[in-house]
Amino acid sequence: ELRIGQVHLVTASENTWIFPLKDLRGDRLGDDQFHISAKADYEGEPLDIDLRVSAPLNQGWIDTVELDSTFYAPNSGSEISLRGEMEATNEAFTYDFFATANYKDIGEFLRGFDGVGNIGGALELSARMQGNMKGFVLSDAALVLNNMPQYGFEAAGELEYKRSGDTRIQLIAAGELASLEVLLDWINLDVSNLGRAQASLRLSGSLDEPVIDNFILTTESDEGLAVNIAGSVDPRRNTTAQPQGSDIRVDAHAPSLAVLDQWLGTPAYDPGPWRASWRLRGTRTDIAIDELIIETGNRETIKVRMDGSIGHITNIETQGIAGLQDIQLAVSAFTPDSAALSGPLDMDIPAHHEVSAKLNVTGSGKELTIGRGNIHIVSSDLDATVSEIQASLRPEAEQPIANGSAHISVTVSDTSALSQYTTTEIPVLGEITLSADLTQQAARLQLNNLHGTVSGDNFKFDTRGSVNNLADLSGVSLHSQLSELDIRHALQARLDNFQYPTALGQLEGSFTLSDNQGKWHVSDLELHNSEPGGPIELSASGDIEDLTGFITANLKSQFNVRDPLLLEALTGLRMKPSQGSLTVKTNSREIAISSLASIGKTQLSGNADIAYGDQKIEKLRVTLNTPHLYLEDLGLQADQDGEEQYNPTDRLETAAPDNQLEKILDNSPAFPTDVTVNIEGLTGTNTHLDSLKLQVTGENNRYTLRLFSLVYADALAEVRGIIDLNPEVPVVSLAGEAIALPVNKITDDLGVETDIKGTLTARGGITASGKTSPALVKTLTGSLAIAMEDTVVEGAAYDVLATDLLAWIFTGASQETSTFIDCTMAKFQIVEGVAKTDSLYIESPRMLATGDAMFDLVRKKLDMTITPVSRTRSIQIPSSIRLKGDMSNPKATISPVSAAADASAQALMLIPKLAMKIFGISREASDKGIRPCQANLNN
Repeated sequence: ELRIGQVHLVTASENTWIFPLKDLRGDRLGDDQFHISAKADYEGEPLDIDLRVSAPLNQGWIDTVELDSTFYAPNSGSEISLRGEMEATNEAFTYDFFATANYKDIGEFLRGFDGVGNIGGALELSARMQGNMKGFVLSDAALVLNNMPQYGFEAAGELEYKRSGDTRIQLIAAGELASLEVLLDWINLDVSNLGRAQASLRLSGSLDEPVIDNFILTTESDEGLAVNIAGSVDPRRNTTAQPQGSDIRVDAHAPSLAVLDQWLGTPAYDPGPWRASWRLRGTRTDIAIDELIIETGNRETIKVRMDGSIGHITNIETQGIAGLQDIQLAVSAFTPDSAALSGPLDMDIPAHHEVSAKLNVTGSGKELTIGRGNIHIVSSDLDATVSEIQASLRPEAEQPIANGSAHISVTVSDTSALSQYTTTEIPVLGEITLSADLTQQAARLQLNNLHGTVSGDNFKFDTRGSVNNLADLSGVSLHSQLSELDIRHALQARLDNFQYPTALGQLEGSFTLSDNQGKWHVSDLELHNSEPGGPIELSASGDIEDLTGFITANLKSQFNVRDPLLLEALTGLRMKPSQGSLTVKTNSREIAISSLASIGKTQLSGNADIAYGDQKIEKLRVTLNTPHLYLEDLGLQADQDGEEQYNPTDRLETAAPDNQLEKILDNSPAFPTDVTVNIEGLTGTNTHLDSLKLQVTGENNRYTLRLFSLVYADALAEVRGIIDLNPEVPVVSLAGEAIALPVNKITDDLGVETDIKGTLTARGGITASGKTSPALVKTLTGSLAIAMEDTVVEGAAYDVLATDLLAWIFTGASQETSTFIDCTMAKFQIVEGVAKTDSLYIESPRMLATGDAMFDLVRKKLDMTITPVSRTRSIQIPSSIRLKGDMSNPKATISPVSAAADASAQALMLIPKLAMKIFGISREASDKGIRPCQANLNN
């Protein structure tokens, strides 16, 4: 009998483990059998131990002991049984058991064994267990490890355990894992979100560092990330054997990059579906990736592909991206519509361009080399290539890209195609070609060997040079040449209208464009036409020191147009041959423009001074002078040639809309302005104008007509006034007088036939406000006094006819063809476009007439009453004639009382014709659209 109240089994290995036993009882059952039972408290759970020993004597010795043992945990139902035998000699101790186990959590039991790692879960096991004092071997093992939902496996194979802590396993397993962390903890990557995995594998190595000789694993996350992994894993660290390393093939795909946020962060742009595969090889300290293929998007939107390898990934925890070595990658991208690039590049990209790109990336995470790259952009009008792309990329440097270079080649079908890239409409000029070498110097991008051309049907523009810094367009040096520019083509529209048949030659020229400290300069400018002596000669030369600000410039140009037919085609006037020069000089505060020109015998000179500052005009002064203006030189008054009716004013006049005046007022300058015109003498076939002087000054939108003086056939006319644009509705105020103007000569100048001759004197002043011509007429207010002396009205002896019909018949007055008027006077008061007078007076040698009148200029109506009295008859009854209605066709009526008393009243019906002629509103003239006595506000 054996009775031990408590005993402790203490391991002698490196890790001390104490196994407490209590209530140990033993009894002999026969000569060679013994039964032992005990209880234990193992990791907080009671444990019953039952052991039957059979030890038969062999020649007085016991060398073999047969055991039948059971370990039972009643709370969990866990049970382990061993059946077999032990042999012992003086030299050795061995055992051979068949073991079965059904253990609730094998992890708790294995804590007493060194080197078994962190394994847990319910275990069902059957195996043969052979061992000695140094350890044991489990063979013919079959086990089921259920640690769900974390993992669960079924396995078969062999396990060897030694008391020194060494273990060896050979297992074939299949099962399910909740997370890949159990298998991939050696790559220091959080794979918790990859989802559950199905796996089959073959294990070898040891329990603490198992080697996965071959495995297949499939997993898919809730977000749609699917991963297939196959290969082998050898993460051993603490072994004298050389580890074989890991060799894993990974295939993955997902609907978007968002599933990778936990590893890559939230991307700025998500291309949509992606696919990736790679081969991962190496050990914990040195990983290699090859057969790498990554694709995103599709060819209908954007497709990006990267393939290649990474030779070494070492110390990634401490070195970061610098731990990537021996990188060999090829990257390509394609999109059929460039608008799809707006999202990834975070900018507006013009649409409808096909874009493809390729480049190679080699080196390490610390420094990458980009080489053999090219970008190709194609559209209906554009073909652009950026080739031979090379650069160094240092991801962690302040200036990541260095030593970049590329060759640029661009072809555009026509300049007008560039309108789609700007808000400016660019005309059709011809095909564009451009080539240049792009290089990087520190932070600067340079263009070298730049060569650009614009080739049209009628000209060619060629430029060559370099740009030192593309970022701010500084260091520009371009030499340009213009050739083969057909002058006729440039003026085609106007020349075709007049069917001008003669060729005009070509323009040629050159200049150099450069910059200095952000200021653009044009130097060595030369421009001329290639056919001297032809119908037209042009030339220009000079320099501009600051193209944007005109700080300093010196330009000279000359022209010579010999063909009058060409001048008529360009201007609409039959001008005489013209030549002249234009000079422009500027400094930091002023632009001075001077011009000299001769048109036939007429010499013209003009000057303009423009003061400016802060990129805006501060003052303008313009002067135009000529000692004598010959209208025939300008084609304004030419003799009839007998073949056609030539009226140059028809070609100069344009039908201006009512809002034309409003546009002029809205665009009027607010800076000080001084415009002077001085024509000292004037000669024309039909004109009697001797001189004209005009000066207008203005400041802050208030303009003063300081001088308007003309001498006309020895008569003088002068006007002064103010135009104020500051109020919401502009105001005009003018005053003037005209002394002894010959009416017949004015009508001759205007090319108008009229039945009236005489001398006109007028004085008055008017005010008006408005932004349109109708508004000005509607608000017209003021006074005007007119007088006509020594007037002759062609047609009949109207003064006799209107007062004494018998005298007109019997005195021979009926044979007279005109009426002589000594004086006609009237004073008009004008209020809001309506002119009224009650002081109408007409005097001839035979008649006196008085009356009143109203002219409504807004509605174009009149109401005029005239009462003629004979100067020769002693007895007469005055009769009145009234004209009323539209100005172009008034109705005439006679005073009925007076008409009944005097038979000569029949002649009064002729008075309207006299009145209408005197006031320039005769029906015949109206039919021709002529109103010689009416001011036209549109002129």
